[in-house]
Amino acid sequence: MDVPAIMAQTRVKITKTIESFENKAYKVVSGLIADKGYAELSMKMIAKEMDVAVEILYNYYKNKEDLTTSVIYISWVETFRKLDDILEGPKSSKEKASIFLSLLYDEMEERRGLDNEMLNSSFFKNEKLIQVQTEFRKRWEKLILEWGENKGINFSEDYTNRVINTMVSTITNSLNEFEEEKEANKIFIEDLLYKLL
Repeated sequence: MDVPAIMAQTRVKITKTIESFENKAYKVVSGLIADKGYAELSMKMIAKEMDVAVEILYNYYKNKEDLTTSVIYISWVETFRKLDDILEGPKSSKEKASIFLSLLYDEMEERRGLDNEMLNSSFFKNEKLIQVQTEFRKRWEKLILEWGENKGINFSEDYTNRVINTMVSTITNSLNEFEEEKEANKIFIEDLLYKLL
């Protein structure tokens, strides 16, 4: 085997190892934040749960904020890909809205502790999470804009922002207050969006 081929194989193995490590970090950090909250989280606790030396975590991340931010960012990038597939698909605006809301609810439910920290913590105002919030709003705006165009309505920027804030608050509150009522929550959230639009 020649050197370039060996190097290519090595890069693939390293990439898979890093992805596996990041997936494990995502699961561990998500679980710990959901159970204990961000304030109680430490690099030592994360390392113990991941069954790695704390020094290994510091090879990848500067501190717990960097680790948590990276985990949130990576998880949302995948969500955005899924939301884009819905928004760019051939379905009607109403069907897209229904699928969009269902997926968003499921994704936010899966990482409940992480999203609560992202939405509620003032320290999470770093560049990566500001980008997540911006990209999140763009998907909502696209959904609302298409809905309005199909109904011949031009929603103002202020009204669009109010709809987005209302929907995000409603999803978050439903997940926290009525966590055992998933299907009822989804129906309520979908009905609310239809009434707002």
